[in-house]
Amino acid sequence: MLGKFDVAYPGVIPRILAIRSSIKDRHLLIGIDGVDGSGKTTFTEKLMEALSLEIAGEYLQVISIDNFHNTREIRYQQGKTSPIGFFEDSFDYGSLKERVLDPIKNSHGKSVSIIPGSHDLSTDERITPMLVSVEPLSIVIVEGIFLHRDELRGYFDISVFLDLPFHQSVTRMAQRDGSIPDPNHPSVRRYVEGQKIYFKRCAPKVRATLLLDNSD
Repeated sequence: MLGKFDVAYPGVIPRILAIRSSIKDRHLLIGIDGVDGSGKTTFTEKLMEALSLEIAGEYLQVISIDNFHNTREIRYQQGKTSPIGFFEDSFDYGSLKERVLDPIKNSHGKSVSIIPGSHDLSTDERITPMLVSVEPLSIVIVEGIFLHRDELRGYFDISVFLDLPFHQSVTRMAQRDGSIPDPNHPSVRRYVEGQKIYFKRCAPKVRATLLLDNSD
């Protein structure tokens, strides 16, 4: 009997499991990308639930790029309303690679310890969280925006881009964060226009292994 995830996104779980079975000597890295408000966290949670029915839970890990923000000084160095600043300066990709992606890629599928963050967004402090152990031949999911940037190409064995129009994503953000539900409002211009820069420079809908309509 098909579960809710399989009905909503047919073929995703079999595709992931097929790729995992073809990889004999390394962990499987999955990237879940999409604009702010596209449902990445919910999708990832449901994906984890579906995968846990297929493989043991200890072989699944989730990393959020939100734990790898740059400090405010860097994020806003081009201005607090700057779209180009949002695209260029939001995240510390060097730390993400050094603490998570490179250790996983270089472990040859063996048990490896990773550091799941570098920054506390609430305090704006650089941090070094406790090590997290990744079991042999695990599936590691990284979720967040801008995952199809040039800096991250070649890391993910499979990547997903959750697609929906901006008027829907901004409405979802408003429901979640209490922001203005208008994609043309100045208060959300930084994020909408920054994502448009990302689309133009990195073509995430083309680079993604799977492009999924998440408008429902």
